[in-house]
Amino acid sequence: MSEVAAKWYDKTWLVVVLSLLILPVGIYGIWKSESRPQGTKIALTAVMGVLFVLYIVMRVMNPDA
Repeated sequence: MSEVAAKWYDKTWLVVVLSLLILPVGIYGIWKSESRPQGTKIALTAVMGVLFVLYIVMRVMNPDA
């Protein structure tokens, strides 16, 4: 019989790794997956956005680090 393979964006571990390594791809995976509720998608996207902005601000304030 034919077995349906899971899409890459339905694999939670892969989306987490991609979110840490390649932020835009990780966010795409979060939104593409149908297994996560919309509230979770919004919260995860907001948290990653805030962390990204904090990272940029910290790099600007302390460029030697």
